[in-house]
This record gives sequence, structure tokens and C-alpha cells, in this order.
Amino acid sequence: MLSWMSKREEYRYTVDFIKEEFGGAPNIEDVITKLDAHIKSLEGSEELEDRLRRSNAAHQRGKLREAVPVWFTEIHTNFAPAYQQFAERIVQPGDVIITFNYDDSLERELKRVGKWDVSQGYGFQIGTLIQPSPVLVLKLHGSMNWLVSIFGGITSGAFAASDNSSLGRYPCIATDYLKYLGYIDMAGTFPGGGGFPSLILPGRTKEFYYHTSFGPEHEEFFSSLWSQAPGAGQKGIVKISAVSWGNFLEDESKTLEDPALFMPERAIRADDLLISRANTIDLVGACVLVRDVKRTLMLSDKVLRLQATDKWKRWLLICLRSPLGRFQIENLATGNQLSMRNITQDSLRRIVIPLPSPRERDEAAHRVEQLLGLADAIEERIVVATSGCNNLTQSILAKAFRGELVPTEGELARREGRDYEPASVLLERIKSERASVDAGKKQRSKRAASRGWKRSTVLA
Repeated sequence: MLSWMSKREEYRYTVDFIKEEFGGAPNIEDVITKLDAHIKSLEGSEELEDRLRRSNAAHQRGKLREAVPVWFTEIHTNFAPAYQQFAERIVQPGDVIITFNYDDSLERELKRVGKWDVSQGYGFQIGTLIQPSPVLVLKLHGSMNWLVSIFGGITSGAFAASDNSSLGRYPCIATDYLKYLGYIDMAGTFPGGGGFPSLILPGRTKEFYYHTSFGPEHEEFFSSLWSQAPGAGQKGIVKISAVSWGNFLEDESKTLEDPALFMPERAIRADDLLISRANTIDLVGACVLVRDVKRTLMLSDKVLRLQATDKWKRWLLICLRSPLGRFQIENLATGNQLSMRNITQDSLRRIVIPLPSPRERDEAAHRVEQLLGLADAIEERIVVATSGCNNLTQSILAKAFRGELVPTEGELARREGRDYEPASVLLERIKSERASVDAGKKQRSKRAASRGWKRSTVLA
């Protein structure tokens, strides 16, 4: 996304600011998290320099929010076969789709096959026509086509505002976005005037509301979306797979049939360092740092919480994932079956962790995170490139059928300055020649028939 922003004049300064503050290939989650922390740290300062720095950081954060829907608008015109197959073959009426994606390509495909309606399909009312939607799409981090209207579109004159009323109750949708979804004749609900995209940016710690001069707004709106998600308010217990793949996956959990079984002392919290004590030889001891938790979950008997100060958690995570850490974990794990190994708490305490100075620790952790961010960026590019290659064959065939793949005979003739017979003229000439041949055959048949009649008369 930053590469795309750097090519657009209105976002170049924002890209330069991000690169200067966070390096050449920063992780977008770290950028948002540190921007938020930077803005919050300067709140209340009366120093002019601090106020200017806070204003600039807040402005760059706003430009990032602005760029997200513009970027998705440019890429969502691409053919999306995965969404098409998902909408046609998998989704059924009555399903609820929970997504953290911003793009609106899925809703377009669902609308195309008659399984979704914008009126109530997002979990809140759009427009005045109440039309039930067979499928509900809950976009818990917002959507590229949702717009928050400031003061209901009023740009001048008096406005009677009260607490939590400057942004309205729900987001709006502009006419162009409705047309993309397939609503050609439906007017948009965005009244014009001031507004901004209704998105929760992907920081490590998310705030599901907007700071305004009237206080936090839209908190009730986002709460209503979360409350509609199946399992909202339920309590669960994590599975081993929640900590096995590098990031904490809270969906890898089981709902507790009896909420009374939930143990608060084992509740999973943000910034917890978790490790699996039982799994295959390759995955036993897999560990994650919990960034964010939206569900009420507790540890299972196969997942442990490592106690450490916040400053050392990132370092511990890096060391346990390093070749040295994996070597110790695999050698300390016990069990006769290759399919399931165990590592006890006593064995975990025996793992040797190098302890650098705080400065070296922080610098090493920062560089590792930079490299991991670069790896994520490369992986993202590979995914995009692979998707483009998958669509290339279809694009080539489509161009071939339209005659756009190679120069046509007419174009070549004009370039070479020679005569060219278009297909329409060629067909007319063939029809004319065929007609002449058919006429000649008829004339010969008539003459032959005439001669045969005379001969038969003489013989009689």
C-alpha cells in the first residue's frame, strides 16, 4: 500500500513521514500503533512544538485512513474468482459472514447471486426501503464504502449539536459505491459536505469509536455490530492451534457450554505471552504475543502463560523462536509418540535465554520486527502477483477474442500502404462468386435437359 501511496502526489509527504519515522518497509500495524501512542503522549502539552508535532502526526494518520478506500477502489475492479465461488457455492441464506476486510467485492458477488441486500445486509439500515437480506455481512472493522457524515452534511449556518451527535448514528454510502454493488438506480445516503471513511485502522490496540469535540462517537454503532456476531457475549477456551502459527488466533477456540466453568484467573489478555506445552515435535513450544483480544477466552491445559515484564516479552518471544530456543525446546520435550510431545513447566524454566543490555535488547527486537515486517510485505506482494498470474490467462483469452492481442490484418495493411479486403467485403465477394457458380450450374442443367428431350423425341 505504501508503494502505491508514494506514486500519488497527495500521499507522498505521508509516505516520507512514515519512512522517516519507521524505516523503509514498516509494518502497517506498528505504524498505526506508534502513531496513536505518539499522539496520545502529546495530549495536554502546552508547548507549541509538541502541539505542532501532535497536529502533524494526527494529520498523517488521517491521510492513512483516507488512502485505504482509495487504494481499494482502484484494486476492487479486478476479477475476484474466489469471492465469486464463495458467493455461489458456499454461502447459504441465513448465514452470517464476519469479516475484518475493508473491501466490498464480496458484497457485490453476494448481491449478484441474490443472497444479499444493502438495505439491512450490513447489520444497520441503509436508505429508507426496508428490505430483508438473506445473508448478513458484519464488517467489524468498518468498510471502504462506509462514510461518516459530519454534522449531517451541513457546511454553513447554525447546527443544534448535543453530546455524541456530530457524526450521526450510522455510516452512509455514496451513490458511486452503491452502483459498484449493483444498485444502479438507488440514491446514496451520504448527504455531502464534510466526511471521512468509517474504518478502524489496523493498530495493535484498537479503539472502536472516534474522538470528537463532543466526546467519543460511534461507539454504540460498533458495539451493535459486535453484538450481532454469533457467539457474542459467550465464553470460550482456546485450542492449541490458537498459538501454533505465529499469531494469536482467537477464532481457534471452543465455546464453553457452561459459562460457570470459566476461570477469570486464566483469562487471556492483551500483551500475554503464550506457549503451547503439548503438540507435535515441530510445534510444541510454539509461542505468540497476544496483540488484541475481542472475545472472552481462557487458557486450556495445553497452553501456558509466561510471566515476564512487558519490556522483556518481545525478547523472550524472539529467543524462544530462534534456532537456539527451538533446539532446547525440542530436546527438553518428552513423549513416546511423534504425534504428541510435551514440555513441562520445570523444563521451560531450564531453557537458557541470553540477557543483553536493555539498549541492545530493544535495538535487536526493533530490527527483528523490521525484518519480519519486510517478510510480510514480500509475502503480500507474492500473493498479489500470484493472483495476477491466475487472472492472466483469462485476460489473454478475452483480448484474443476481441482481436486486441496482435495487430489485425487491416492495421498491418494500413501500416504497409497496401490494399486490404475487410471481412465484410470478402464475404460479399464469396457470396457473389457462389451465386455465379450456382447460376452457371443451373444453365448447364437446363441445356442438358433440353438436349435429352429432343433425343427422346427422335427415337420415338
